[in-house]
Amino acid sequence: MHMRRSRQFTLAAGAVLLTVAGQFFYLGSLAEADPVETEAWLKANLPWLGLQVLLSTVCFALGFAAALFLPLGRRASCALLGWCLLSMLLLLGMTNHEASQRMHGAYNFAGFVILVTPQLLVVFASRICCGSKYSRHIAVIVASVIFCITALVARSVHHSTAGWERGLFGTQLRLSNPGCTTVKPRISLAHLWSDFVDPTFGRWSRRPCTAEPAFSRRWSGSELIDATCDDETEFMLLPTLKGQLGSMIAYVQDRAVFVRRKGPFNLTTEAAVVTCGKHRNLHLRVPRDHDAVMRVSGRPPPKEDVPLAAPNIVVIFVDALSRNDFFRKLPTTMHLLENVHGDANSPADVFQLMLYHSLSFHTRPNTLAMFTGEAQPPDSPLTLWELLRPRYVTAIVDNTCLEWSAKYLHNRSAVADHRLNAPWCLPEYAGVSRDEQYPLLYGAWSVQRRCIAGRAVHEWAFEYGRRFIDAYPDLPKFLMLKFTEAHEPSYTVANVLDTALAQFLATLDLNTTAVVLLSDHGYHMGLLNIMDTWGSILENHRPGWFMVLPKWWLAARGDAEENLRANEQSLVTPFNVFGTILDLGGWDDQIDPHARSVVREAIPPRGCTRARVPLRRCTCAKPE
Repeated sequence: MHMRRSRQFTLAAGAVLLTVAGQFFYLGSLAEADPVETEAWLKANLPWLGLQVLLSTVCFALGFAAALFLPLGRRASCALLGWCLLSMLLLLGMTNHEASQRMHGAYNFAGFVILVTPQLLVVFASRICCGSKYSRHIAVIVASVIFCITALVARSVHHSTAGWERGLFGTQLRLSNPGCTTVKPRISLAHLWSDFVDPTFGRWSRRPCTAEPAFSRRWSGSELIDATCDDETEFMLLPTLKGQLGSMIAYVQDRAVFVRRKGPFNLTTEAAVVTCGKHRNLHLRVPRDHDAVMRVSGRPPPKEDVPLAAPNIVVIFVDALSRNDFFRKLPTTMHLLENVHGDANSPADVFQLMLYHSLSFHTRPNTLAMFTGEAQPPDSPLTLWELLRPRYVTAIVDNTCLEWSAKYLHNRSAVADHRLNAPWCLPEYAGVSRDEQYPLLYGAWSVQRRCIAGRAVHEWAFEYGRRFIDAYPDLPKFLMLKFTEAHEPSYTVANVLDTALAQFLATLDLNTTAVVLLSDHGYHMGLLNIMDTWGSILENHRPGWFMVLPKWWLAARGDAEENLRANEQSLVTPFNVFGTILDLGGWDDQIDPHARSVVREAIPPRGCTRARVPLRRCTCAKPE
C-alpha cells in the first residue's frame, strides 16, 4: 500500500511539474521586446517565442492527460485536474494582455488558445473513447476524419505553388532572370493559409460593419450640416493634423471641438462626427485651398479647364501585400486591370513589375527609399510629394492614427495641401489607449473589421479621395491613399479592400490619371512569418507593383511602353518607385542612377548588389 501511494504521489508530482513547466514556458514567451529596435528584436526572437508558447500548451495538455489516464485514484485525479485547470486559467488571466509589439501578451494569449484547444479536445475525446462500449466505432470515425483531413492537406500542399509565377495577361515571372534567378518554393504556406483559414476565421474578420441610420446630411452647394434629430445634435469637429508628433490619439481627443445645437451647422473642418443619441455619422469635405491653387496655376482659379501637361497621379499603397497576394486577396481589382489592358478602346494601359524586390522585411527602410530616394536620409528629407508640390495639388490619406511621415521618413513638416488622418484616432477605431502599439482587436492593425460610423474605414478613405479629385477638376493632382488592411497577423483582412478598390479605380478618368498600385513588402506578421520558410521569405521580399498609365502620355514619351514591357522582368526596388513617380510628374532634374525610372529606360540585368538590396535580404539564388 505504501509503495502504491508513493508511486501515485510521484506520478502526481510529475504531472504538477508539467503544468509548472507550462507556466514557465508561457511566462518566458512574454519577454519584453527591445524598446528601440522593437521590430528587429521580434524578427530575431519570434521563433523562440513561438516555440515557448507551443511547449507551454504541450505541457498543459500532458498534465490534463496525466490527470485523466494515470492510476491516481478518484480524489487525486480530480484534484490534479482542478489544479491543471486553475493554474492554466490563472496564468492566462493574470499575465499581460497588451496587444502591442513590445508587450505582446494578447498575441501570446491568442496563440496559446489556438494551439491548446485541439490538444485538449484530443485528450478528452480519447478519455471518453476509452471508457465507452462504442470505443471501436469511435476510433474508426476519428481515424477516418484524420485521414480525410490529411488527404485534404496533402492535396493542398501539392497544389500550393501552382500559379506561383503568374502575372497579368497570362504572363509569368521568369525564374531564370539574368542577374537574379528565383528558386520557386516547394510549399507555399501563404496559399495553404488562404485555403484553410480564410473560409473560417476570415468570415469573422471581414464581416460587414453595422450600418448607422443616415440622420444627418450636408446641404448641396454649401458646408451646412442638418440633422433630423429630436434632441440636440452633437457636432465633433476634428482638428487638422499637420506635423504633429507624439500621441496622435491624445492630440485629436484633446483638441476636438464639441458643439451641441439644433438646426443646421456650418462645417469648418475637413472632418466632423455628428451624434444623435447612440448613432453617429461622419462627414468629410475637401475645400479648395487658395494657396495651393495659386501655387500650381500661378493665378486665381480659372472658370474653364486648364490642359494638363502631366497626368494626375494616384498612388494606392497597401502595406504588407506580396505580389502573389495581390492576386489572392484582390481578385476583383486584378480582373479590372486585365479588362483595362484587354479593352482596345481603353484610354490607358496596364503594366506590372514582376521582379520588384523589397529592401527589408518591414516598412521603414522600404518607404524611406520609396518616398525619399535614399536609404539613410538626414532629418526632414524632401519627399516626392514635396518635390511635386510646385506643379501638383497634393493630398495624403493614411488610415492609421499616427504622423506617418514623422515616424517613417524623419519628416517633421506638413508637406501636403490636404491630409486626412484625424478620424482614424476616434475611440471606436483606434481605442482609448494613448501608448499601445499594434493592438490586436482594434485600430489599423486589427485582425477584425475596421469601422467608423457604420462604414468600413477604407470606404471613408476612398470617399475622401474622390472628394479631393472633384475639388480640383482644373488642376494637376497628386493623391496618395495608404492602407494597412494587410498589416495584421491573421492574414485574412486584406480581402475587404478588393471591391471598394476596384470601384474606386473604375471611377477614375484614366485618360488623365496615372495610377500606381503597390506595396512596400509582403506579409511579415504572425505564424507564417515565424516559420521563416523559403516560401514565406519570398512572400515577404517580393511585394506587388502595378501601374495604369494614359496611352496619350505613353505615346508622347516615345519608347516608354517598350521600356515598361522590358522592365516587367527586371530587378527593381523601392528606389525605382521614387524615380518613376517623379518621372510621371514631369520631374526633369537629375535622379541618382539607383533610383532610375522604369519608364525612362530599360534597366539592364543586375543582381542585388547593383540594385542596392542588402545581401542578407536578397532572394536571388546567386546574389552578386
